[in-house]
Amino acid sequence: MLYLSVSPEHRYSKRINKRVNKFLEDIHFRPHIANALLDKITKILIQMYGMMLDQIGDYCTLVGVADDMGAQTSGLLSPKTYRNFIKPRHKQIYDFIHKKTAGKIYLHSCGDVEMYIKDYIEEGVNVLNPVQPECPNMGLESLKKKYGDKMAFCGGVSSQRVLPRGTPADVEAEVIRVIKAGAAGGGLIVAPGHIIQPEVQPWNVCALYDSVIKHGRYPIAV
Repeated sequence: MLYLSVSPEHRYSKRINKRVNKFLEDIHFRPHIANALLDKITKILIQMYGMMLDQIGDYCTLVGVADDMGAQTSGLLSPKTYRNFIKPRHKQIYDFIHKKTAGKIYLHSCGDVEMYIKDYIEEGVNVLNPVQPECPNMGLESLKKKYGDKMAFCGGVSSQRVLPRGTPADVEAEVIRVIKAGAAGGGLIVAPGHIIQPEVQPWNVCALYDSVIKHGRYPIAV
């Protein structure tokens, strides 16, 4: 959290897992330690964004922030724990960014994070990435109906099923599905539900880009 995230393919993932587990223990049993750590991380991140935005803030369209809060089927923390420990720090960081630039805040937060989206909006997040269609509560059409007037979405194309296992025709159909689900009124960036993995064939990558160019121009006609 505050980018204490774990990637299973990371060469140090076992070591990081131990540290994350220790941090989660601190949240529940030693909250003074967790708060001290989070305050330190927040201070460092604000300093980093300040250094960057002092130089390029006038030229930014999007400012990327990242904090993986979701697993495949749910969030990593209960909403109560998130609001007690993480949300105040997110708000502090995002308020700082908004003061430094007119650019929008683009949050990368993997997995099923629907339970946090209202909080993200209150914190000042403008774009959420990714929308992973395999996650049970991250259907793009549902997200668009609930939050589409307050937040834009990036993602929606299946990176677990269609991109690695489908044909170019399947990819085009998936892109059309995503556009139909989320393009009305704007606020959609069509993209994979996560980064394109090594097993995705190059012709499916081409099909993804070609299909977005073909079907993703306004006025939408799919």
